[in-house]
Amino acid sequence: MQKKTNPEKRNWIVIVFAFANALLIYGVICYIVTMNRPAVVQTSLLSDFRVGGYGLSALMLVAGFWIFPRSTAGTIVLRETFMTKSIISLAFCDAVGIIGLVLVILGLPPVEYLPFGVLGLLSILFFVLPRGLRYWRQFEGGESGTQQGLIES
Repeated sequence: MQKKTNPEKRNWIVIVFAFANALLIYGVICYIVTMNRPAVVQTSLLSDFRVGGYGLSALMLVAGFWIFPRSTAGTIVLRETFMTKSIISLAFCDAVGIIGLVLVILGLPPVEYLPFGVLGLLSILFFVLPRGLRYWRQFEGGESGTQQGLIES
């Protein structure tokens, strides 16, 4: 007999992969936008935008990692809090790709999107997803949790 999947967990996984797929779609948009565009002369302003984009992306990742729900001794992470904070964290990780998309639209070549898209995708797949799956595993297993939230000691 199959174990019934928690619908909230299933919805959360769909949301995570929707954010991850959005980063791939941004890359396709970068390619389409620049298909018929003449080569843009690289100016110092575009170089400054690139550096600013990397700095802003780093801030977005730090914010996304910081806001993701952390379990500390004796704290309770409610499902609603977990869902809200993890979606905000996903939005910050996705913002990295949006910054790359904006830079390409401003005139950078489409290959400039790659570091932004890859960084955003890796942060979702290797930070948000594993920690979220750990939360749901503990939540469903009742290792140290209740059905209202997770209590870690």
